[in-house]
Amino acid sequence: MKIPPPCHGWPTSWISKTDYYAYLRPLLYRGWYLAPTPTQSTVLARSFTFHKPSVATRFSTEILNLTALEKHHPQWLNIACGASSSRVSLGTTTHSASNADNRIVPGITLRDVRFAALVASLPSAPAEHSDALMDELDESKSWMWFQQVIHSWPILDETHSRESTTLGGSPQC
Repeated sequence: MKIPPPCHGWPTSWISKTDYYAYLRPLLYRGWYLAPTPTQSTVLARSFTFHKPSVATRFSTEILNLTALEKHHPQWLNIACGASSSRVSLGTTTHSASNADNRIVPGITLRDVRFAALVASLPSAPAEHSDALMDELDESKSWMWFQQVIHSWPILDETHSRESTTLGGSPQC
């Protein structure tokens, strides 16, 4: 799987069609998904299952180390340890993304996609599908589908301000 180049500066632009096909779409075929949140944001999310709690804990620690290196944090990072398996779930979005088309919530950027690809490539991450499998799949995750999901957010008007809809109160990555 290809990892996007580092992003520099803020705000970060929304993901382009070229970047979608090169970087995000392969993640969507490897178990990553777009999830709505109660704040009308969309996150790029994934859950990983482990057979040993110690491996799940190590994976979570690697994600936190990656957060410091990338200067980008997940919207959420949860770990649930059970008797027979453990699950690590995370979701990422860019709060300080360019506000394309005057949308309330900016959303998924190449910064999020890079973070997800780096998480998937961590040493303790579970094995994933190969690139060959993606070539055989249908167009259900097309650019049009992605645009419909991302652009379904409300448009700013007098009743909404950028400040009142930014998660956490202030834009950050």
